[in-house]
Amino acid sequence: YTTSNPVLAGNPHIEPTVNRNYELGYIFKAIETTVRATLFHTKLAELITVVDGQYVNAGDARLRGVELELEHAFSKALFLKGNLSYIDAKDQATNRDLPGMADWLGNLGLSYRLHPGILLAANYRYVDERARSATDPRSSLDGYQTVDLTVSLADRLQPGLTLRAGVRNLFDEAI
Repeated sequence: YTTSNPVLAGNPHIEPTVNRNYELGYIFKAIETTVRATLFHTKLAELITVVDGQYVNAGDARLRGVELELEHAFSKALFLKGNLSYIDAKDQATNRDLPGMADWLGNLGLSYRLHPGILLAANYRYVDERARSATDPRSSLDGYQTVDLTVSLADRLQPGLTLRAGVRNLFDEAI
């Protein structure tokens, strides 16, 4: 339903994408550690895409993969969180990789509670290379890695007020 967009035209006849998802998960919990493993299989019908500058429903896709997650408290002040996902995403009509989807995604975060109300955090993100559409002759989009740093101050100036400052993409990685 895009309006006043000089690049893309809306489409009042567009239908929502239909998602059928199946997951099998396992969770292990210990005192300081939680581990999760999830297998998934997803079918998408009536994908919304752009053809000749207009949004249209075009095709179906299949995604399947696994996600692993870890949370661990080294102490009351130091906490680790991470996840790693492998996704096999295919266009059902062509059996080609789904454009814009990375096979591997990963995140790793480390948080340190310096003092009650003061939290320091560092986050690392990995995104694998991504395929372009079949009609795009350019090579795949490069993968990237970023690091973000954040400091949060909670209840310091006024109860219920949290101030947060940080640096995203600390090393100015091309995304």
